[in-house]
Amino acid sequence: FYPSVSGSLIFSNLFEHKEWFTFGKLRASWAKVGGDTSPYQLQLEYGLKPYTNKGTSLGYITSGSVPNANLKPTSTYSFEVGMDVRFLDNRLGLDFTYYQQITKDQILSLPVSQSTGYSRAMINAGEISNKGIEASLSLVPVKTKNFTWDANINFAKNYNEVVKLHEDVKDFELAAARWANAFIYASEGQPYGVIVGKKLNRTEAGEVIYENGLPTFDDKVSVLGNGNYDFTLGFRNAFSYKNLSMSVLVDMKFGADVYSMSKMQSHVNGTSKDTLEGREGWYASEQARLSANVDAKDWTPTGGYVGKGVKAVTDADGNVSYVPNDVYVDPAKYWQALQNSSPEPFICDNSFVKLREVSLSYSCPKKWFVHTPIESVTLSAYGRNLLLIYSNVDNLDPESSYNNGNGQGFEYGSLPSRRTFGFGINVKF
Repeated sequence: FYPSVSGSLIFSNLFEHKEWFTFGKLRASWAKVGGDTSPYQLQLEYGLKPYTNKGTSLGYITSGSVPNANLKPTSTYSFEVGMDVRFLDNRLGLDFTYYQQITKDQILSLPVSQSTGYSRAMINAGEISNKGIEASLSLVPVKTKNFTWDANINFAKNYNEVVKLHEDVKDFELAAARWANAFIYASEGQPYGVIVGKKLNRTEAGEVIYENGLPTFDDKVSVLGNGNYDFTLGFRNAFSYKNLSMSVLVDMKFGADVYSMSKMQSHVNGTSKDTLEGREGWYASEQARLSANVDAKDWTPTGGYVGKGVKAVTDADGNVSYVPNDVYVDPAKYWQALQNSSPEPFICDNSFVKLREVSLSYSCPKKWFVHTPIESVTLSAYGRNLLLIYSNVDNLDPESSYNNGNGQGFEYGSLPSRRTFGFGINVKF
């Protein structure tokens, strides 16, 4: 049973109002919807082997997941209220929406010990909350006999939280890049899809702590970022002059993080310009060591990469204090140490501004088609994903991703979004 109810009230019809007030409407809705999973999850599945034993077919259990006869559909409860008001004969309008959505009894596939004969178990658990606002402001700044300028600004902000998972499971892995020591988790009390990994050890002042010239890391994983955007903006301008029209859309997204494994790999491989620091010094130090015929363990490097941070020193009384790190290391070992342990240095702000689309159309004068069956002809051309105006991530398309699933917040070797162009003709008879 999935009920829903909705209603609206055009309150501008209820009273006399000034000429500058054109239209006003309130709306509200509530709904419950369900969600399912793959079929055949409630009972065991059986199959036959492709061979026989003394002429008898051999059967086996094909299910890799523990069946759950009590599995329930996911339930999502949504509530929304909104307002649409327009002024000055529709030259100014505001559409505002507040929504709240709670999803319960999520269907989760959890790993279990393979000694049970299965690899996973399907259960109902968890509660996720989404609430936010959406607003749209429409303007007609200029309107003359032959020229019109329409503008529209859209704003959206979503607050997302994993309220609870399971009494025995507080963190659920959504995606993993184990080779890069990073994970995407759904964790209680956190937004859905946080980036998780070992963080760098730091002092209370936030300085990275080094040991023997290499950074040190926490033993446990922590939340290092969030792949969800804080808010999005869209700005569309439409211009029309007589039969010619043009539309320009700028798309803006702010506040998300991305773990760029492409950036990490470029540092490990030495192809990033950031890895040039310390190379010549380390090479000169190694040449001097080899010339002196000294073993590496007995040599104090005279050049190389020096990590920005502090190192711990202990005085005669056993008191620990921190001084600036001044230990030279091989740059290659430094960047390799980061790859082996922590994604933190390669997590970037993934905010961007893009020129999303430009379109141009021309409506041919109707007098051209007098005495023909053609009523109208419109010629159009468009371009999409035309320009990256602003981005915090160098050498990458901020919309690149690791996969199309729950790995949002990961990026590795991704191809940039395609730039597309098109032409069209619309003929009405």
